[in-house]
Amino acid sequence: HSGEPPIVSRASRAGAASLAAWLRAQGVAAEAYHAGLDAGMRAAVQDDFAAARCNVVVATVAFGMGVDKRDVRLVVHADLPGSLEAYAQEVGRAGRDGGPSDCVLLYSWSDVRRSEALAAGAAAPGHRADAVAAAREMYRFAAGPGCRHRRLCAHFGERVAAPCGACDVCGAVSVPRLLVRGG
Repeated sequence: HSGEPPIVSRASRAGAASLAAWLRAQGVAAEAYHAGLDAGMRAAVQDDFAAARCNVVVATVAFGMGVDKRDVRLVVHADLPGSLEAYAQEVGRAGRDGGPSDCVLLYSWSDVRRSEALAAGAAAPGHRADAVAAAREMYRFAAGPGCRHRRLCAHFGERVAAPCGACDVCGAVSVPRLLVRGG
């Protein structure tokens, strides 16, 4: 996706800032975007991304609500999203113009543990349980078998008759896999 604008999602402000800094050190025009930035800086990053002066935005969930950049070709989740609803919204930023795009999801069980730790600090007990359940459901989606498109649609009550043929599970892309066997 060289020369095409990607969005990289991170779970935390610190994660967004550190990854953007690392990318800049590698010579990539990258900027962090998160709620900890002042309003002027957030607006500047959005404007620079929309005008292609910034090649990569590394952002928390604060990014994208007001951005309608139709030619995003790559969305990378460098952390597991907190829920399938968040994931669906964030991957929906890729290929809005109908062109080909890719979505990459990097995850580990430690993402779930971090979500659980954050939820433990929430004031409302009901919110804690919901956040933990959502993080575990997201992990099951990421680690589970079957066409990802069908499974995501099923989560929202939609039935898709055939596998998509485009996700890593359907075999349309060549993704190295690590098999982990219990025992």
